[in-house]
Amino acid sequence: MLVARDEFQSGCCCTEYHQDSIPLDLSASSQNNQNAQTCEIVVSDDAKFNVDCHALSRHSGYFRWLFKESYPNNRSPITLDNINRTEFQRILDYINTGSIDLDMVNIENVLQTCQYLLLTQLTGYCEQFLLTKLDTHWLQILGLTGEFCLLLVGPALLDFLMKNFESISKDVDRFNRIPFEVLFSLAQSPQLKVPSEFFLFKQIVKWINYDFEARADYFDHFMTVVRLPVMSRDELEEVAMHFNPCVYTPALHMLHFLLNNSQQT
Repeated sequence: MLVARDEFQSGCCCTEYHQDSIPLDLSASSQNNQNAQTCEIVVSDDAKFNVDCHALSRHSGYFRWLFKESYPNNRSPITLDNINRTEFQRILDYINTGSIDLDMVNIENVLQTCQYLLLTQLTGYCEQFLLTKLDTHWLQILGLTGEFCLLLVGPALLDFLMKNFESISKDVDRFNRIPFEVLFSLAQSPQLKVPSEFFLFKQIVKWINYDFEARADYFDHFMTVVRLPVMSRDELEEVAMHFNPCVYTPALHMLHFLLNNSQQT
């Protein structure tokens, strides 16, 4: 049975999402605006678009600010160096139709465009999509969350990892690619669901051994949060095998104390 670590007693996220559409209120669509003001957009691969300024400014904080500052006085083409023809067309289709096809292949490009153009509402829809993929794409979503600061996904992903730590540790390839900061955050959380503290310790050791040369120094950091007093003597003896006896640390001192105390009893 899995329990949260604070309950231990001492005593030796592809569903074919592209088939679905995301609804959007287009009651003020530029298509109904007979006097729409247009501008020319030039993207990174030199493709040109003649686009309704009002539609862009309603959805994009970037264009809202740009048009407020420079239009209608400045009518020169607007260059978007970081967006190509395909991605900009995808955004225009979203603005014009109120739907967008999302999958785990295109989601990063969509988020990059959202970040560049400040597409707040579309970013929210991307986050809702990612929440449905935590169980199958959690490592990819972990990377996207860090890269794009996804405030909705972040807490949900952390909760998922804490509740499913045992199962994700069995996915050895992906588990071994978890960043140190994330694994350490999980290891120090009292809400982490694991069969035992010794189980947590073994997963940490496996993670370190995956790239021992680069990760060996993390061992002492992890040992500040692994709860040695809840382990049995046999478990403590196995833990001791991973310490460098020549380097003093508070965790090593605690380990010696626990082993000596269990010998006496």
